[in-house]
Amino acid sequence: MGNRPVMVIHGDKDFAMPAEHAQRLYDAATGPREIWFGPGPHSNIITSDPREYEQRVFRFLDAHLGPAKPPTSRPR
Repeated sequence: MGNRPVMVIHGDKDFAMPAEHAQRLYDAATGPREIWFGPGPHSNIITSDPREYEQRVFRFLDAHLGPAKPPTSRPR
């Protein structure tokens, strides 16, 4: 992955994937990185706390890609 930004999100009640796997991915990243053990099981963090999920993901993307810009023209 080189120095690419990596965000690892893991459910704190995930029974399918051990938290250690998420931690190992985070530890292996050499570029900008963030880890969040959010509420809920495997892929339900977005429904367990959608506002927190949105804020964290967009903050990370804004920090590493820049804020989204509105399109200059509408596709037809």
